[in-house]
Amino acid sequence: MTTTTRPLARRAFLLLGLASASVLLNACSTSVAQEETAAPATPVQVAEVPVRSIADWRDYTGEIEAQQRVDLRPRVAGYIQQVGFSEGALVKKGQLLFQIDPAPFAAQVERLRADLQRVEADQRLAGSRRERAVALLAENAISQEEHDQLAAGAAAAQAGVGSVRAALKAAELDLSYTRITAPIDGRVSRALITEGNLVDSSKVLTTLVSVDPVYVAFDVDESTYLSALDRAGQARVYVGRMNDEGTPHEAKLDFVDNVSREGVIRLRATLDNAAGAFTPGLFARVRLVAGKEFDAALVDDKAIGTDLDKKYVLVVSNANVAEYRGVTLGARLDGLRVVTAGLKAGDVIVVNGLQHVKPGAAVAPTRVAMGGEGEASRKLTRGDAVAPVAESAPTSTGTVRTDSAGPAPASTTPVRKGVRQAAVEAQADVVPLQVAWTASIGTVPRAASSRGEKPFDATANEFGAVP
Repeated sequence: MTTTTRPLARRAFLLLGLASASVLLNACSTSVAQEETAAPATPVQVAEVPVRSIADWRDYTGEIEAQQRVDLRPRVAGYIQQVGFSEGALVKKGQLLFQIDPAPFAAQVERLRADLQRVEADQRLAGSRRERAVALLAENAISQEEHDQLAAGAAAAQAGVGSVRAALKAAELDLSYTRITAPIDGRVSRALITEGNLVDSSKVLTTLVSVDPVYVAFDVDESTYLSALDRAGQARVYVGRMNDEGTPHEAKLDFVDNVSREGVIRLRATLDNAAGAFTPGLFARVRLVAGKEFDAALVDDKAIGTDLDKKYVLVVSNANVAEYRGVTLGARLDGLRVVTAGLKAGDVIVVNGLQHVKPGAAVAPTRVAMGGEGEASRKLTRGDAVAPVAESAPTSTGTVRTDSAGPAPASTTPVRKGVRQAAVEAQADVVPLQVAWTASIGTVPRAASSRGEKPFDATANEFGAVP
């Protein structure tokens, strides 16, 4: 009986252990499931992707040129008595700039006026004699020869009056030339000759340039030039200073050179400069819009993540789930980035909080406007647009093609070109010394790692994120 009882006791003990283990496993599974179910959705800000009709453009480096430039020289020789302007100031046409000592010229005028009075008196006397000679000749009181001599004397006196009058007029002009005034409205340079110095017509006193309007001249490649011609004169030009954000100033194309040199041709546009923002001789960034319009999606840079060598956005589905979407980027335009592939109109993407979300995760979206969309929309309705961006490649002139993967610097530094063709190399997709900041913001891991880590987007450090 003892032998039979022991196996039964073992079986009962094993069954009891299995039952306890089953209860514990079920409890753990329930706890894990409850924890997963209870995980809250990540709060993010989302925006609908706008699509706009835009056109191709190309960026160039141009140079501001004055429409008028005057090297001011004296018309008469003399000593500088007065410098009547502040160096570098704006001056009006007719404003006194230099005064040459007028005393010698005034004395010459007075002398010639006296001479004029004398010869006029001589003319009156010669005229009276000629009239009497005519009467005497009629009475045969004088000979014909005497009459002719008196008539010639009267004519010579009249010529003498004309000569002195001309000399007096020249002297009065010389006197007026002692006042050297501004021939145009513009900005005056420094005085190259100061008070007390003797000058003549070979001396340049100062330089004066017009400031409103101004020209902006730039060289374009043949392909862009032909594209501009295809638009039947509808090509638009926008200009910005080297430290401006974008190209906010509109110019009017008014000149195309009559010959192409080394594969490029020079264009020129007229630019209003009432505010004096552009100084002749300085460089400027020029955007030439000369292409066919196309539809493009526009997104905020902070909505774009980096996945090794790829760019992506997180599209929010109708179920409020973040979906990974690879995108192809274009250039930056008025605060937004052009997406040439990967998005369509109506897509809703995460614009803030990207670094807190991984693909497949639930999100709690808050709708906001796409960053800068209002300003971009206003400008894009004019037909502004972006061109396809080539991969980075150094050029022979110290410029690089931009990879529009990240925000570009606000300003660029011009490089004077030794060869004109190099200035517009590679179909003008070259932006002088404008390097994408991809290297400066770093590269982040893949969005979904095998360890379940959340992806990090360095752009969020710059623009901030929703906790």
